Amino acid sequence: MSAEFRMKLSIKDVLATVIGVGKKSMTDLAEETVSIAKSDHTFENQTGTNESSITWDEDDGDVKVYTQSGYGGYVELKLPYIYPALEQARGHIKKNVEGKI
Repeated sequence: MSAEFRMKLSIKDVLATVIGVGKKSMTDLAEETVSIAKSDHTFENQTGTNESSITWDEDDGDVKVYTQSGYGGYVELKLPYIYPALEQARGHIKKNVEGKI
């Protein structure tokens, strides 16, 4: 007695899965980065304006994390908080993606 199982996968199906996981991972990465940047920064928060203005947006498949305070870029140059948050979030997301593909 023998049992056999076959499954045919098309490249189209595989790519659709990878792209779907990739898009979800990008938005997860952006959300995680914003959360970490808001809670784990080294700058002295005097008014809360910059911290509360950290956000993310998706445009044509690209995701960006930024502030709307008008001076967040200056703070980032002096006391980086978004880039370190991205690096920290990237480690979390990498583990999640590995389990889905």
